[in-house]
Amino acid sequence: MNFFIFAEKMLVTQKVTKTQLLSLGFGFAPYTGGPLSWIDMLGAKRFVDMMKALEKKHGARFKPAKLLVEMAAKGDTFYRRFGTGKTKAAA
Repeated sequence: MNFFIFAEKMLVTQKVTKTQLLSLGFGFAPYTGGPLSWIDMLGAKRFVDMMKALEKKHGARFKPAKLLVEMAAKGDTFYRRFGTGKTKAAA
């Protein structure tokens, strides 16, 4: 099952909840920041490209979720998009 699509369908909108849900689904250790941090480090475009290659080879279960495709097109990240909105003051 594509956990990104599952998260979208369940209307999980908080970054922490998605990270927890996807960490459990993919088996990421919680201290690593989970799959959302990994995608942010990798870049949404690169991740979507990987998903499309997997979809072509293994079928629709690897189809990238609409949210990921939109983020890839905009160069967006999960932590920018769903972050707390708090910024650190310049020192």
